Amino acid sequence: MTPWKPRLIPLHPPTAILGRPARPTAGGPLPGLLVAFAALAASAFMTGDRAAAESVVCSEGPWVAAGRTSNSGALSGIPCDEPKPGWIFDWGSPTPGHIRFVYDGDRVVAPYMVGGVVRTTIRQVQQGIMRPSVNQPVASDDSAYLYQAGRDNRAVRGDDGQCYREQRIRGQWRRSGAYGSDAEACRKASWNAYRRSQGLPLINPHGDEAFPAGPPPAG
Repeated sequence: MTPWKPRLIPLHPPTAILGRPARPTAGGPLPGLLVAFAALAASAFMTGDRAAAESVVCSEGPWVAAGRTSNSGALSGIPCDEPKPGWIFDWGSPTPGHIRFVYDGDRVVAPYMVGGVVRTTIRQVQQGIMRPSVNQPVASDDSAYLYQAGRDNRAVRGDDGQCYREQRIRGQWRRSGAYGSDAEACRKASWNAYRRSQGLPLINPHGDEAFPAGPPPAG
């Protein structure tokens, strides 16, 4: 499979989020080794090649950056049943050079060089993978709500006929990727809604790990 290669679009010379100037890194250079690494990373941000160096894989529930350690931000916290994110180094504070998992349109802080001094600007990721939206319509018939696991987790059938796991976050229902439209897909969505409600790792619906037999406990 071809590695993910995001395209970073500058928001014009180093301008802005919402028209406000991007701030240079405090004091100009980043300290010590960070300066050298940022100098190497700057050109990579321009092309996107650095971000494509390692893949994102599903591991024990969430997407992770393969080959990276957890203290560098490798654990995304994004469940495997949501669209696969890309990752890129974000040079914003408080952790410059920290891995950030991104979707289409996300803004990241990228380094660039001016007279040997490392500064930062805002760039926008364009990779064609959309962040899961919220409060999408569900089917109007009785099959719409397949399973309720507490007040904040459920499985639903969308108006496209596909089954989804949904979680309510800050008052809005956030939907997973599609599980499929048959009974087995809907059963998997229900089990993962239950597992999320219990704080358990999700099972990748498109992976090899087996789901428990039968339906989940009554919600």
